[in-house]
Amino acid sequence: MRLREAALANLKRLQLESAEFGRVWILDGTKGGRKSRERFVVVGTPQQEALDYALATIPNQHNCLVDAYGSYRRFINQVINPMRTSLKGSGIRCFKDLRAQRMIDVYEERCGQPAPLKQAGNFKRNRDLQGRWEVSREAGHGRIAVAASYIGKRARKDQEASRRESE
Repeated sequence: MRLREAALANLKRLQLESAEFGRVWILDGTKGGRKSRERFVVVGTPQQEALDYALATIPNQHNCLVDAYGSYRRFINQVINPMRTSLKGSGIRCFKDLRAQRMIDVYEERCGQPAPLKQAGNFKRNRDLQGRWEVSREAGHGRIAVAASYIGKRARKDQEASRRESE
C-alpha cells in the first residue's frame, strides 16, 4: 500500500476482510482514484501483524489512522515525519523503499525466480510476465511496464535468449 492508502484505510473493514478472505481490498486514499475490487493485497503474517498494531493504536470510535489526528497533514507531521529518522537509521531510505521491497517479494512468490534486480542471465519468460502482472495489479497501476520500476528490467539479450529457449 502507499503511505496515503495505509493512513486513510478503514482498518476495521480491513480486519474483517483479512479474517474472512485472507486478503484486503484497497479502496481508500488511492492514487488517481484507482480503487477497484481487482486491487487487493494478500494478508500474510507480517501484514496481519501490521494491521493488528495499527488497530491497537487508534481509539475504538475511529476507523483509520488519520482520524485520531484530525487531518492527514497533522498525521504526517506528528507520526510519519518522526518515523523517517528511524527508517534512515535502519538503512531504509524512505517509505517507498518498503513498498518496492514488498513488490519484489510479490514477484518472487508469484513466479518462483529472483527479481531482475537480484539476478542476471536466463529466466523463464512466462513466469516473469506472470510475476510482473501480479506486481502491477497489487501496486494498483494496471500497466505491466510499471512493474520494472519496482523489480528491475530484464536485459534485452536475456529476453531474446529466453524466447529462443522456450521455442
